[in-house]
Amino acid sequence: MEYIEDIEVWSMQIINDSHSLVEELLLKEEAVRLRKGAPKHLGYRTRGRTLELIPTKEFALEYADSLDGMVQLRFQKSAMAIASTWYSAWIYVGSPYFNSRINSKDESSRFLQGYQLTLEEPLWGFQILHRQRQDTLQLEQDEFPPDK
Repeated sequence: MEYIEDIEVWSMQIINDSHSLVEELLLKEEAVRLRKGAPKHLGYRTRGRTLELIPTKEFALEYADSLDGMVQLRFQKSAMAIASTWYSAWIYVGSPYFNSRINSKDESSRFLQGYQLTLEEPLWGFQILHRQRQDTLQLEQDEFPPDK
């Protein structure tokens, strides 16, 4: 975690770093897709009454392997960037001491429990809806010819 002096310059640097990887990502995806004996690229998935065309699991796994940890590294960097942003904002407002606002341990635990309930309530409905869905994946019969 680091203090960010100029958030605009720092943000543009992150965007430029991410954008610099686009060509490499596309080339690796094409290499996996066009490799002889490669898994089918696309398959159909039904969700209720909707039919979607999506990459197959086998293709996605092989593509992820070809990236050699690039996605995980970007996730780690994004987590550190979020932490640095919060830390910098905290420093910018004068590094306030938060425990002075809450008098006792009991009061702080009641305060946090209220937020925990608020955050969990929307997820209850999501979990129920998620259990009701049944997705299936069907490989397409004729794969699209590769672009020339």
